[in-house]
Amino acid sequence: MRLSVIFYFLLTSSLLNLLISSELAFDYVPFWVGEDKNFIECYFSLPYSSLPFSLKGDTLFTSLSLYLYINNLLRDSISRSLSAPKGIEMANLSIIDGFGFFQKEGVYPFELVIVFDKGKKKLNLLDTFLSPDFREIPSLSPILFATYLGADSLKGRFYRNGFWFNPNPKRSFNRSKEKGLAYAYLEVYNLTENGPYEVDYRIKGNQKEWVLGQKVDTARKRNLVLPISFSVLGMKEGSYTLKVSVTDLKTKKKAEREKVFWVEEEGLAGEIIDSLLFRSQEEVFLIIASEKEKKNYEKLSPEGKPFYLKRYFKDVDYPEIKRRVDYIDKNFAGNRKGERARIILKYGIPDEIESHTFKENVRAHEHWYYRDRNYHFIFMYIRDVGEPVLLWSNVKGERNYPGWERFVDPDEYEELR
Repeated sequence: MRLSVIFYFLLTSSLLNLLISSELAFDYVPFWVGEDKNFIECYFSLPYSSLPFSLKGDTLFTSLSLYLYINNLLRDSISRSLSAPKGIEMANLSIIDGFGFFQKEGVYPFELVIVFDKGKKKLNLLDTFLSPDFREIPSLSPILFATYLGADSLKGRFYRNGFWFNPNPKRSFNRSKEKGLAYAYLEVYNLTENGPYEVDYRIKGNQKEWVLGQKVDTARKRNLVLPISFSVLGMKEGSYTLKVSVTDLKTKKKAEREKVFWVEEEGLAGEIIDSLLFRSQEEVFLIIASEKEKKNYEKLSPEGKPFYLKRYFKDVDYPEIKRRVDYIDKNFAGNRKGERARIILKYGIPDEIESHTFKENVRAHEHWYYRDRNYHFIFMYIRDVGEPVLLWSNVKGERNYPGWERFVDPDEYEELR
């Protein structure tokens, strides 16, 4: 495990030095899904001043297409249309966005290609990423740096495990801001359940090393989240290293991670562009496309599918998809993978939502109604908390659990018959 950790940071350190010298800042963080599979979250930032804009009235317009190749095969692609008020290109603001994909553990060469305004500008990055083996006991994810990490959905644009955050792919923090706070996020895997563990996190830089925090606690679950915040107000400009370790006091085994960051007078200022993060174009297509379109897509070769998706999304009402994604983020705590999010993406926002609380012989559930199409959906809370499951719908092809009527009010059932 230690060799994997060292190898990972050698790769990302050389990668970041390369990218900071250019216009593009790029960072990625693998998180464990289970067995030998990880989810790779990728984030990038670009200053507005580096983009080729077209001016129409008082508004600047440009477009962005991103292509990720792994082992010379197209793995994912993103297309964006961007607009901004005139004058923003002179400000110290950056576009920040991200994407993600599943990948088995291993070492993979990749190429990242970003094309602006139909070829007016092009950026290429060639490097290698590591999808680690997280099955050691215990194990730590790599560090994700952020300019915000907390519970406020208005401050954070992205979401993971109960936290809204704004990623900081450049890893630079502004010591002249009012609070001068920096944030980091990690996940701990494979602790001894109900056993004691110790967390230690410290910073090294400018020939000093100081402890940010230490704590001993009892693991109620085998996997945990570690949110970290610290002030950079008193730090001199330069590079620092955040070091985090977790020790399972029952097994005496330790997992460690470290990552370089920078303190500057002018750190990264971000404007987050709207993103369909963590749903690839293919995932969104398979949700919103008709059965005929999906059948045509499945017949295509792996090389032909990306071109089909490109043509398909060129004609899609992107503002409407954006409206649906914004609704999901606002109302479902950013859970874009749940059943309700899938229904919203596919059919739109319902006209009516009735919430039924738990009572005798009736489980807590939601009843969604689409007036124009007479569509009904019933989502039931299995444990009265968390994400509900789709229990029943009158839409052909959607899920129907046998005996679903036992869980709803008899009067409601009669109305749906």
